[in-house]
Amino acid sequence: MESESAEDINSYIPLRYRSLATNQRFLEFNHPYFGKFEEHIKKNLEERIPECGSKYLWGEDRKLLKECRAHAGAFSNQREKNLDATVMLVHPFYAHLSHPDKVSGEDALSEMNDYLDELIDFVEQSQELGAKVVLFDTIHHYAASTSSLLEEGFVDSVFFTEYDSGMPIEDRGLYEYRKDSVFFAGGYNGKCLSTAIFVMESFSESLDLWGVRELMLNSPQDCVGSLKVKEVKYLDGKRIISKEESLKKIKKKTTR
Repeated sequence: MESESAEDINSYIPLRYRSLATNQRFLEFNHPYFGKFEEHIKKNLEERIPECGSKYLWGEDRKLLKECRAHAGAFSNQREKNLDATVMLVHPFYAHLSHPDKVSGEDALSEMNDYLDELIDFVEQSQELGAKVVLFDTIHHYAASTSSLLEEGFVDSVFFTEYDSGMPIEDRGLYEYRKDSVFFAGGYNGKCLSTAIFVMESFSESLDLWGVRELMLNSPQDCVGSLKVKEVKYLDGKRIISKEESLKKIKKKTTR
């Protein structure tokens, strides 16, 4: 595959797409792997119109899906992990990449800052405890940004989802996590995040599913001001717990 120099694509992710938070490194395109899809990705980050179908069955999306799968196959982490705890990140940077202009108010901007930094910290601590980390993402957001999470070892594997949905294109791999305690983070509540929870519930034998309160977002399209969640669709209120409580549960699962 032909590649372009970093200088040729240093504007791959325009400034308006980059993190609103202090922790920016995962929202900056820093390699040419997906460079030939630059204009297609930019358009899809902005417009979010599934011109090639929700499952990327034709056109540029079909080609991009093939490249995303190849990239994920090359970087997926095969290190042995404790099988009892898994963190699932659902469209974790969607708000930063596609909806920065939809966020209104200083409180919401501050929450997005805190969310991103807390998310990275949570992933780091979870991995140190031995948990697996799984990413659910669209091909456009993966190519633009979250592929760097896989490259740098912050996630172990990826499920590509349908266009603007938490539904994996291929869900058979979820069977691997059927006995795990699963901790969800990302967005959006009532949309992609909730769909992923619903799908995982259908595979889970343990039914030990949790939502990390500080790390789940409501859609900025649906609310004014705060993006914090109070209730999460498909999760009982008692199963929405703090980041610290989640880490304690992960530690208990991985150090037995």
